Amino acid sequence: MSKIHKVEQGQCISTIAVMYEVSENEKLRKLRPNPNVLFPGDEVVISQPARKTLKLETGKVYTIVTKR
Repeated sequence: MSKIHKVEQGQCISTIAVMYEVSENEKLRKLRPNPNVLFPGDEVVISQPARKTLKLETGKVYTIVTKR
């Protein structure tokens, strides 16, 4: 499922990408060829990253590192 991020003053696609990590925005790319120039009110589609499932044995200690 995707959600929409409304651009605020001073934001660019790079800062939004850091916030959400994943995006699909072909329509926005055509409207704004320079990814660092967005306008307030532009809408950026944010896709949900795929969930990962781990099967782990009980009784053991694991270190799991994720990206935010």
